[in-house]
Amino acid sequence: ARQGLVLRGGDALERLASVNVFAFDK
Repeated sequence: ARQGLVLRGGDALERLASVNVFAFDK
């Protein structure tokens, strides 16, 4: 369960990073 939560958190961070990169790229 903890591993799944960590993976989910990492996925969210990765998405947030992608959005930030996209915003900064503009």
